[in-house]
Amino acid sequence: MSVQGVLNIACEDKVTKEIVYRESIKNTICNALYDKIVNLLADNSSDSIAEIQVGVGTTVPLPTDTALASPITPTIDGTGNNTITFAADGAYGLEIIGVLAWDSGNGFAISEAGLRTTAGTLVARATFAKKMKSEEYNFIFTWTLSRST
Repeated sequence: MSVQGVLNIACEDKVTKEIVYRESIKNTICNALYDKIVNLLADNSSDSIAEIQVGVGTTVPLPTDTALASPITPTIDGTGNNTITFAADGAYGLEIIGVLAWDSGNGFAISEAGLRTTAGTLVARATFAKKMKSEEYNFIFTWTLSRST
């Protein structure tokens, strides 16, 4: 089985809610995701995808990655004003939507993002052109994982 992922990033004006920037990036699936799938099939997993972590690293993603190159805090895990939701995407997919709120991550030129499990295992990673985070904007990360055909 092969898995593919796409990360869509939108920059939303916190006042008008207008999307002022959008980008779509194919991500790299990390080897750890396949271990998670096998454990899920064997009903041995309580370690599910739980958060989106962002950072300022620019190292090209590899399947062997176990962490972001240069993570920042906070993570997008549903605490504070940062929200995360999970939904089915068709018959064979998962959509994860995380919002890095106007009051988080400010002053950083964000250039990488990763999906992590409750145990902190990195299962997917993407890098992109630097995006300066300020309190004027929410950053919306929509990550879709699906079966490759």
